[in-house]
Amino acid sequence: MTETTSGDKEKTNNPARCLLPSWQFNWPHAYGQPVGQADIRRENRDFQVVELIPDDRFDGGEHQCVQVAKNGQNTAYVARRLANYAGVREMDIGYCGLKDRHALTTQWFSIYYGKRPKWQPETLELEGVSVKRVAFSSRKLRRGDHSGNRFALKLVNIRGDKNEIEPRLAKIADAGVPNYFGEQRFGREGHNLNLAYQWFTGQKRIKVKHGARYLSAARSYLFNALLAERVSNGHWRSPVDGDRVVGGELQFSLFGEGEPLESSTSLAYSQDIQQTHTDLANGLVVNRIGLAYRAAVCKVKSLQWKWENDSLWINFDLDSGSYATSVLREIANIRDVALQRQERV
Repeated sequence: MTETTSGDKEKTNNPARCLLPSWQFNWPHAYGQPVGQADIRRENRDFQVVELIPDDRFDGGEHQCVQVAKNGQNTAYVARRLANYAGVREMDIGYCGLKDRHALTTQWFSIYYGKRPKWQPETLELEGVSVKRVAFSSRKLRRGDHSGNRFALKLVNIRGDKNEIEPRLAKIADAGVPNYFGEQRFGREGHNLNLAYQWFTGQKRIKVKHGARYLSAARSYLFNALLAERVSNGHWRSPVDGDRVVGGELQFSLFGEGEPLESSTSLAYSQDIQQTHTDLANGLVVNRIGLAYRAAVCKVKSLQWKWENDSLWINFDLDSGSYATSVLREIANIRDVALQRQERV
């Protein structure tokens, strides 16, 4: 295991050893193979996301919270520009999660001024960004503070039988989908996962600021592998002996350092994944990533759909940490047009 470094470059200790596993991203489906093919994100308006935060989170206080609507701008860029406009440090800007640039998104940012005078957000002039609401909170917004996200997604160029697509949607509305982490977690072509593996096996030294990203990719992959095994065996929604169930919610291991809270058959599933991916599992422990648990089922709330000729609008809410792509993959084989354009650049 190599130590984390704050150097300017991620250094390869032994180029001859840079051999990578063949990662599996084609996770098993819950309801059989997708029943069609479709395109997503031909235009930004085809992928709309509204961040959901309970009103009681805005309890008054010194953190100014600004809800903005964005078109063609990503979260990090808007956070930097808000810091410039408000005359504060970037570290004084908070937000709950990253939203994609190739979409219409609405999300909140918090701004901490200290003793500095407060900026008037209504004066913001930034292409593709508009202020919708201002509130105040006693706490900075942090990752995962939101309760969920509301999606309005348009599938176009659909190739498939409507008589098969609608029953699939009804199943998803009733039972949810496997709560897989989306592929974006692993980077393009598994880049983040590759670097995590090379870091853990001593092939690379990693910048401190990037370490969390690679640890997250490794942990997410182990969870997906465990969930995939349970889906394959038909046990992703119903508990087996020794499963962890909290408030009626079935939870699977996120892996890491600590005593497992599952036992018996459930523990055997987790141990099998650890043995199959020893380097990833050990890397989490060595880096002192604490054991945690994640819901096995992604509940797809308020699911509705509407046909527009050969296109299909799908609306639903997801809890924080769940991915819309995990819902779409159960319906159709999806071609992300915006992502393909980006890869050609």
